[in-house]
Amino acid sequence: KWPFAENWTQQSFGFSTHGEKASQSFDFMKNQGSKPFVLYVNFPLDKNKAYTSSVRDLDRFMGELQANLIKNKVYKKTVLIFTSDGASKQVGQFAFKVSKRPSGVKAPEQARANRHKLNDLGVSVPLIISAPFLIPKNGYYTTDLVDSSDFFPTIKELCGLRISNHQIDGRSFVKTLSGDLNPLTKRSWIFSESKNEKMIRDWEYVYYNDKKYFGLKYDPLQSHNLNKIRHNDKLAGARDRLKMLMKRVGS
Repeated sequence: KWPFAENWTQQSFGFSTHGEKASQSFDFMKNQGSKPFVLYVNFPLDKNKAYTSSVRDLDRFMGELQANLIKNKVYKKTVLIFTSDGASKQVGQFAFKVSKRPSGVKAPEQARANRHKLNDLGVSVPLIISAPFLIPKNGYYTTDLVDSSDFFPTIKELCGLRISNHQIDGRSFVKTLSGDLNPLTKRSWIFSESKNEKMIRDWEYVYYNDKKYFGLKYDPLQSHNLNKIRHNDKLAGARDRLKMLMKRVGS
């Protein structure tokens, strides 16, 4: 449960179809009036529907959710977070251009489905946040790294929770939402694992516990293990840094 102060109202809903309990979410928000509240909605895709149809249901629900926030006159002071627990199982179009690649690295091929795979596309999930009082402009986009452990410290900072940072993992990305461009205030790496496989990446490279190492800027599909091919990418220090981080957090 969320450790919010007693004057916060919290509620969670989980449902498998668009109309089953969506109205409960909207009624809950309406009943709060101007009081602060937390609403968590788990929206699994309907296995009895086509994938695209389920996504349309989710899209419609998100639109209705925003419309209700506007109707209740709390939209401009509400933080709305949309994310997913995994990458898409669909194969999409992959538009990638790079002016220069190291020798020995070929242009990327067609993108593959990456759901349940521990590669960069597999651990990258949608993260869309609405916070009109904080985000500098509509359509603001950033490539800053965010880890799932960062959600709680971010919510903690936004809500003014009195919990020591020594008691929680992750780091707040409120500065990212506010448009701060200082890299020293941002997360510089993320870690993911599945069974015995572990990976850690920064803005440019990804390293695995089996010693695979890839340059993401020119090889987004991770087709060329830099530890196995001849190349002229001279940033060996980046590999050593990720290797050290892997030893610290991934062992």
